[in-house]
Amino acid sequence: MANKVNLLISLILVISCAVNPMTEADLYAKQGRYDTAAMIYQEILKEQPGNLEAKYQLAICYYQMGEVELAQSRFEEVTELSSGYQEVNLMLEKCETILKPAKV
Repeated sequence: MANKVNLLISLILVISCAVNPMTEADLYAKQGRYDTAAMIYQEILKEQPGNLEAKYQLAICYYQMGEVELAQSRFEEVTELSSGYQEVNLMLEKCETILKPAKV
């Protein structure tokens, strides 16, 4: 059953690659392949620097990969450009908690 699901996901990726890189990146992220998704989001941002959803999703990928400082920087960019992302403040708090030096 798992092989059939993986095959289906692969087919969806092949079809979506030709249609929409954002969809491709989203699918990689859903599979936990954050490094691959991040590379695609970066390519999207080279062509569309104002794409807030790509910035947000790239920040999520960085966070999931343990690159908390990069994630925090991207989340801050999103909040500067739009107040419509409610999850950003929560993610910024999580980043700050992780980056906060431990008190002795």
